[in-house]
Amino acid sequence: TWDDTAIADLPTGRYAGAGGVYRGQFIVAGGNLNSNIMTNTVYAWQPGNNTWTQLADMSYFRGMTSGATWGDSFYVVGGVDSTNNVSNTTLRYQSSCPTDTPTPTLTGTPPTATPTYTATPPPPSPTPCAMPFTDLTGNTFSGAIGYLYCHNMVSGVSATSFNPGGSATRAQFARLVVKAFGLQITTPSDGQQLFTDVPPSYYAFPYIETGYIHAILSGYTQAQCQAANALYPCYLPNRAITRAELVKLIVKAGNYPHITPTIPTFVDVPSSYFAYTYIETAYAYHLVHGVDASHFAPAIAIRRDEMAEVVYKAITTP
Repeated sequence: TWDDTAIADLPTGRYAGAGGVYRGQFIVAGGNLNSNIMTNTVYAWQPGNNTWTQLADMSYFRGMTSGATWGDSFYVVGGVDSTNNVSNTTLRYQSSCPTDTPTPTLTGTPPTATPTYTATPPPPSPTPCAMPFTDLTGNTFSGAIGYLYCHNMVSGVSATSFNPGGSATRAQFARLVVKAFGLQITTPSDGQQLFTDVPPSYYAFPYIETGYIHAILSGYTQAQCQAANALYPCYLPNRAITRAELVKLIVKAGNYPHITPTIPTFVDVPSSYFAYTYIETAYAYHLVHGVDASHFAPAIAIRRDEMAEVVYKAITTP
């Protein structure tokens, strides 16, 4: 017979993920949260206390995948990646000890030094505040969004909506990065504005000015401003920020030592690409991952929930 009360429910619903028994635990890895959103989160059910524990995230988002245990490892094989392409990659998970919190086998170029930050982030809140957003149910990044919201670093697009799938803008990121890294608000003493399209009345004015003064943010060239029908110097605050642009600014804000491997990790981010060093550095410090095993999609606009996740990792990961 089937008993719905015998085992605790998963923390977040999903389907088409990988499952299997590994070291006395039942593992559920990846899958789809809904028809449009895949996840890379991994949970283990502990039979001793009937609870689910979150393990390290997989390196890539994966749905419609399969799992198997062989020897001392758990494998996630194939499936569909976040761009809805069939993947042939195999991911391996190993735990150092059956009773300890599992740690993943790291891939890629490891950091050569511990990153140093320009500011000390606030400690995690032991009791997260209540979030008012009704559109984060089942969202992979809701934990990161909750942390940032409860520390007054991020806000919704309305009182009850975060719009997680919407594109993040350059202004939204400026506000978030200045708050997250604790940069002291600094604006021109004469009350003037640095950019023609960011007047003092604009909601993100103090954050954009601060980010620029701290050499984290920058505007566009005269030709780029002209192409966007904006007067030079311009910032284009409402323009969507790309994955490459955001990663570059996060690495600059966190003052990470640069990691530059001889062989590029992603085929669409060659060593000649403007953000190559920043993307490789962020990848080495496990702040970001590719959309699949070999692609980063640097020119794609980053989503609001993805932006929250990257910033959260940057300020909470040692």
